[in-house]
Amino acid sequence: MSKNQFLLILSVAIISAFLGGMLGVWFLMPPSVLAQDEPQKGIEAQEFRVVDEEGKEFAMLGVIEGDVGLLMRNVEGRPAAALVVNEGRAGLHLYGSDGTQKATLNIADDEPVFTLMDGDENSRVAILLENGEPRIALYDLEGNSRIVLRLSDSSGGGLVLQDDNLRHRLIVGITENEPMLQFYDQEDGLRVALGTTELKNQATGSTEIRAPSSLVLIDEDGKVVWSAP
Repeated sequence: MSKNQFLLILSVAIISAFLGGMLGVWFLMPPSVLAQDEPQKGIEAQEFRVVDEEGKEFAMLGVIEGDVGLLMRNVEGRPAAALVVNEGRAGLHLYGSDGTQKATLNIADDEPVFTLMDGDENSRVAILLENGEPRIALYDLEGNSRIVLRLSDSSGGGLVLQDDNLRHRLIVGITENEPMLQFYDQEDGLRVALGTTELKNQATGSTEIRAPSSLVLIDEDGKVVWSAP
C-alpha cells in the first residue's frame, strides 16, 4: 500500500466516525430536546435537597403551596435558618440550637421589622420603621408593647411606657427641641406635665404650649388645677 492510499483510507475512516457519531446523537436524542430552538439554560424542579453521604438532609429549596423557601438545618437536623417568600414578601428566620425561632427579619407594609424572641418564641424586642421613622419596642409575655422608643423627624422623639392595656402611663421626650415629662392615669388622661407641653384650654378650646420650666397638674376631667409658673 502506497503512502497516498494509506492517507486516503485514514481520512475516510475519520470522516465516517464523525458522521456516525452525529447521526447517533440525532436519532437517540428525545424529540422534546430536538424541538427546542435554543439549548436548555436551566434545571426545573419543585424541590432541591442537599444531603450528606448518608442521605441526611442539611438544606432544602422548594415550593410549598405557592411559597418558595430555603431551609437550612444544623448537624442535629433541626432548623437553623430559613428564607421564605410569602405573598411576594421575603422573610428571614433564625433558629437556636434547639430548633426554636429566635429572630426574624420581615417586611410589613413595605417597611422592615426585625424581631427578637425568647425561648418560647414570644416576641420580646422589635426594631422597625413606621412611616419611615425608627421605633424600638419591648414586649411583655402577652405580646403587649410596654416600652416604645421612637423618633419623629418633624417633632422630636421620646420614650413611652404603657400598661398592660396599652395605655400611656409615662412619656419622656423632646418636642420642638424642648424637653418634657408627662404622667397619665389609667384612662390615658394626662394628669401631670413638666416642661414643654401642648395643652387644650377646656373653657375656650384654644391650645397653648407651656414653657420648658412649667409644671401643670390636671384633674380627671382635663382641667388644670394647679400650674407654675
